[in-house]
Amino acid sequence: METNETGSYSLLELLGSIAPTSAEYQQRLAEQLLTEALPMRHHLIREGDICRRLYFVESGLIRSYHVDDYGNECTNWFLGQGDLACAVTSFFGQKPSLENIEILQESVLVSITWNQLNALYADFAEANLIGRIITQKYLVFATEIYMQRHTPKIMARYANLLKQHPHIEQLTTQGNIASYLGITRETLSRLKAETLRNREKQL
Repeated sequence: METNETGSYSLLELLGSIAPTSAEYQQRLAEQLLTEALPMRHHLIREGDICRRLYFVESGLIRSYHVDDYGNECTNWFLGQGDLACAVTSFFGQKPSLENIEILQESVLVSITWNQLNALYADFAEANLIGRIITQKYLVFATEIYMQRHTPKIMARYANLLKQHPHIEQLTTQGNIASYLGITRETLSRLKAETLRNREKQL
């Protein structure tokens, strides 16, 4: 899902763009949503914790990563402004997480708990419709990311990342980007240089 890591974006704007929402539904959300300004390197969830909240990124950038058998951090995804995020298997299964979720840039996040979300589903028809549409979008998004990350063409992988997050080079480390692409930092440096040369040729 293409994101823009600048400015802010309201969760109510997102939900209202999907389906009409009643005043009662909006009031319930206003009472229950938690808004937090969180610093760089703060962890929303660590491996082994149970993810209790679903987060909306109003501004900023976050990532998911796991640690492999050799102790290396492997980035699973980046999400920014306008995205919803959680440790999926942990949140929906309410079981220990297999991943870590870290704040990469100072972020404003709006969140709701598992119990609150399910109460909304029980009490409001529009909550079920919105939830279904969002779930479908993120299933498509996850499938596209999986296919993009497993293309044998490294340059295509890098180009797809830049399309999804145009400012990613300024917002996180080369190590995080390289681990997401499944390459070394040296290979990433060569990709950046080649991309720059190609842009210069087009001028």
